[in-house]
Amino acid sequence: MGLLFLVIFQIYLYYLDDLLIVTAFIHITLKGTGRLILIYSRKTFTVGIICLLFIGFFIFYHLHKPVQTPPQKNKHSVVKKKEYIPVVEYNGGSHLKEIGQKVRQKNWGTLTLVDRIKVNNTFTVSPMVIKVNDVKIIRLSNLTKQTKEFLRGYTGLSNEEAYQLFTEKNLSNEEIQDRVELSRTEIGNNTTYLEITYSVKNTGSNALQFFSIENVKLNHKWSYKVPEENFILSDDTLIGAKSVSRVDYRPGESRKGTIGLLNESDSSIRKITSFSFTTDDLLDGDSHHLLAKPKTFTINFQLK
Repeated sequence: MGLLFLVIFQIYLYYLDDLLIVTAFIHITLKGTGRLILIYSRKTFTVGIICLLFIGFFIFYHLHKPVQTPPQKNKHSVVKKKEYIPVVEYNGGSHLKEIGQKVRQKNWGTLTLVDRIKVNNTFTVSPMVIKVNDVKIIRLSNLTKQTKEFLRGYTGLSNEEAYQLFTEKNLSNEEIQDRVELSRTEIGNNTTYLEITYSVKNTGSNALQFFSIENVKLNHKWSYKVPEENFILSDDTLIGAKSVSRVDYRPGESRKGTIGLLNESDSSIRKITSFSFTTDDLLDGDSHHLLAKPKTFTINFQLK
């Protein structure tokens, strides 16, 4: 484009010079001859005007030509790949093996493994043998409305504490229910809970009455009454929370259990540093005589 402009401009200058020479020559030539030269000069002048107009258009076009800039990539326009979370029917916590792993339990919510300790330790209240398999901290999110209402029922005053209000303060049932309701904690979109998996076996020859994990303490700080606060029903806990309500362990019988305990405190639990539990009384299944008093077992874990 620049080269074309130079060529046209040179042509214009050439004809302009010629126009000036011819115009001057007209004044010193004869009248008849001058007429021919004047005709030539007019043609030359017309070419010059055309060249001038073209040059003006060329300059105008380049001055007003829109500047084309390469399209810029929007940093926020990058679409993130949707995270795949497997869906399970029930017992979502049992599917979590690695820290950070997630599952979505149908009609419940999303479960994320925050911390896990593989205990695999055996504890004996002869002849009952308790094996604690796993202790996990699990975060709940995207909970359904029904799930929040269900979990809310495991917060606040326990049935035992409510009964104490009845016996000690002589409150009416309505007053007790009002206090229990006021003690409940609203379940938010994110909450954590402690999940314990274990098994129990009666290695003796007689039927026995026993509740293997009556109380739990986590990190020497958070305490739980399992029969009142456990919200996961499993083989062992489904049979009965209290000694008087449970079916006896038959000789040689084994049961598996899972316990779920909500973290109601304002402090989040990210690491498991210690775990302790206390058993219930061990009673003979027929005579209900006391065979062994409750025992407490504590395990301290080394921080990684």
